[in-house]
Amino acid sequence: MRLYYDGLVVHQAQSDDGVIEVVDLGDTRSLHFGTFPRQSTMSLRTPHTLELSYTEAMMACLILNSNPEKILVVGLGGGSLVKFLLHHFPNCQIDVVEYRQDVIDVAQRYFGVPSDDPR
Repeated sequence: MRLYYDGLVVHQAQSDDGVIEVVDLGDTRSLHFGTFPRQSTMSLRTPHTLELSYTEAMMACLILNSNPEKILVVGLGGGSLVKFLLHHFPNCQIDVVEYRQDVIDVAQRYFGVPSDDPR
């Protein structure tokens, strides 16, 4: 079944792990996993900001520790959390675990997730 999104599908691929799609709409770019709900959304103008309310809620943990030394992110997606953390916590060690190589490739190619950050 082909799904149609508002916006332009700029990347679509199928692997053993499922569908992965990148959709541009206005000044945003979103990651979909073969379904209409957005897994991740990025502003093309300010790529280090959080665009979805669930990602903002996930960062509420920073109320308890406003200067973390280490953070583990499980699941990369479009890299919204990673880019936010890299921007706001330059001295923090950030480790990311992602099962799907195609998600890593798409996050780096379409969402500006760095591949070589020494942290």
